Amino acid sequence: MADNDFAVDIPQTVGTNTDPQLAYQNNNPGNIKFAGQPGAEQGTPAKDGGYFAKFPTPEDGYRHLRDVHIPKHANQTLSQYIGGYAPPGHNNTAAYIADASKSLGVTPETSVGQIDREKLAQFQAQKESSSKVRPADEFDAALKKPDPDEFDKALAAPTIT
Repeated sequence: MADNDFAVDIPQTVGTNTDPQLAYQNNNPGNIKFAGQPGAEQGTPAKDGGYFAKFPTPEDGYRHLRDVHIPKHANQTLSQYIGGYAPPGHNNTAAYIADASKSLGVTPETSVGQIDREKLAQFQAQKESSSKVRPADEFDAALKKPDPDEFDKALAAPTIT
């Protein structure tokens, strides 16, 4: 499968003001800011300062979103989590939170740690990159088991929200 095959299905996005092309340019379907993540480099400048992380492949970007970034925010509520990466002023945060709650079948006050990580990563990738990540893709099976050493290194890296 080619890297460009990572994203399919272009649904309507709600609440985000992020240019979907940034996700493709940076192989970063969650549009996560650069904070020295292992394997990533500084990507495109962000409108609100800093830079987006640029990953070697879309699979690497998605793996980081699902297996490192989301778990780091496990103690936040869904509202806090979304408000951190899609803050008011640049996004329609209230609509984003409402859409996330409805799509994920949880309340805005549900802890991120109680939400299915795969579903939350899929939702965030869909909203941030205007793409739907296909759970049946070949790379998804491999991504179910992250490398523990890389996971530990990534958890130690600072996060910018």
